[in-house]
Formats: sequence, C-alpha cells, structure tokens
Amino acid sequence: MAQCESKLVDVNQLLQHASSAGDLDLALAAIEKGANPDCRDPRGFTPLMRAATYGDVKMLQLLVDAGATLDAVTEHGVTALMKAAIHDRVNAAQELLRYGADAGLRDADGLTAKEIAVRLENNAVAAVL
Repeated sequence: MAQCESKLVDVNQLLQHASSAGDLDLALAAIEKGANPDCRDPRGFTPLMRAATYGDVKMLQLLVDAGATLDAVTEHGVTALMKAAIHDRVNAAQELLRYGADAGLRDADGLTAKEIAVRLENNAVAAVL
C-alpha cells in the first residue's frame, strides 16, 4: 500500500499565490492564518508588488489594510509603484499614491517610477506619477 505524504503549504506562499491570481478570499484566509503581508518570493517580490504587477486594486487595498509596507524594495530597489509603472497599471499606481507610496524612490539604476514609465512609453502611468 502506498503511503500518502502530506505537504503543508506555507501561508506566505498562499498569500503570494493569491496576490498573483487575484484571489481575495484566499489572500484574506492566508492573512487570517498568519501570513506576513510583507513576505517575499524567491525573487524578492512582496504580495503588494505582485498585485501592482497585475493592476489588482482590490488586492492592493486588502494588502495595505493588512499592514503591507508600501515602499518595500527588492535587492534592485524596485517598489510596488515601480512594478505598476513597468506593467502600465494606471489604477494600481493611482491607488498606491493614494495610500502614500513614495514616487521619489529610485531603483538600482537610479530611476524613479515615473522615469521608468517614461522610458517604457507607458504615458498614462507617467502622467499619474
């Protein structure tokens, strides 16, 4: 008879997945079970950065309300606001600014979120920033 191996999924991994998938219920459940809203994936991205990448405003709100750090940075100095700029997510950029994200932060290349948006010709985001 084969043995069943049970693998428990870490609540932080659940939160990372939920933030990418836009699954608010799963994100809330993970947070309620103790997930850290500032947890990092192997590339150093937080759930807030993932939500900004996908432009998920409701997920951004949930994460900020749960205590996510607005201006957390990767080892390359990338913030959630920069992820919104990179991926041309106007609504996410607006929401992050509304919460008080610092548009003056610079990445490892010395660029602000606005400069990144301009360089990528993401003009709508650049106008917001």
